[in-house]
Amino acid sequence: MQQSPDKDPEDPLEFCTPLTSLQPFHNRKPHLTDDEKDPYWEDLPDSSLVHYSEEEWTKVQNWSISPTDVHIGPSVFSYTMANQILGLGKWLHNPEIDAVMYLFRENTHLRRWKPDRVVFMSCLFSAQIRSAYHKLLVDKRKFKLDSWLLEYGKRELPLYGRNKNGNHWISLCITFSLRTIEVFDCLGGKYIKEMEAFAVIIPRTVKAVQTTANKKQQKVAQYGVSYLPMKLGINSSCGDCGVFSLKHIECHLFGMDLSLMDDENILAARYKMAIDLFMAAYDPVLIGRRALYTPPQHNVSDVVDIV
Repeated sequence: MQQSPDKDPEDPLEFCTPLTSLQPFHNRKPHLTDDEKDPYWEDLPDSSLVHYSEEEWTKVQNWSISPTDVHIGPSVFSYTMANQILGLGKWLHNPEIDAVMYLFRENTHLRRWKPDRVVFMSCLFSAQIRSAYHKLLVDKRKFKLDSWLLEYGKRELPLYGRNKNGNHWISLCITFSLRTIEVFDCLGGKYIKEMEAFAVIIPRTVKAVQTTANKKQQKVAQYGVSYLPMKLGINSSCGDCGVFSLKHIECHLFGMDLSLMDDENILAARYKMAIDLFMAAYDPVLIGRRALYTPPQHNVSDVVDIV
């Protein structure tokens, strides 16, 4: 988004052009409503990643005239969050990433997405891994996994997502059964030190949450790490890495080619992301689930089989 004239650049609400002045981003023919199937859109390989309707975008624009904060699981969809997501090259912060990851989790739990043996982690997960790995290096004999990591370990597989040193987003797919960590980085970087923490701590977490009978069969040898090839020259803005990371998760989950996402459709992906979050905030099923949700206490000692 462009900076509005005569606005204070220090105020995020003043800095951005109002959403009502933005037109739906379509570098292709706009699609029809859901009950009017458009073969043009259905045949495009990136349709599910960037496709949205004019009607949905109009709802977001109307909301932005007099915006009120609405909840999306543990996150809040606000005017500030909307502007952050919709701005090409704008950095996504933890709240935006966690909001989308929450929606990923709900889509799999409610079987709206076919893949269901998957868990999407919050931004806090990577921080806990780094902390645990540091404690392990300090004293391996006295090392004990934090109860938070044990809670993560009792979920299904695989795991996704992390932030690299607070200045770049990458995605991970950790598969317990294969003992592997796949890294998706739009810049094609290598993170040997950072990935070592995951490769070492994850197998220890998996073993710690097993039943006594199954625990003896679990190994704590570190997982293998591989880096998936990326399309060259993407993320030229240096600020779209968060969006690429989230869309790469979708691609990987559905067996789609990662090269489908590039700088040409990244803005359309941002629009779809904002629209999906807005629509989720008014989804009666998600609203009902949120009302019944009780946060875990993270102090349980039960163990479960996850293999």
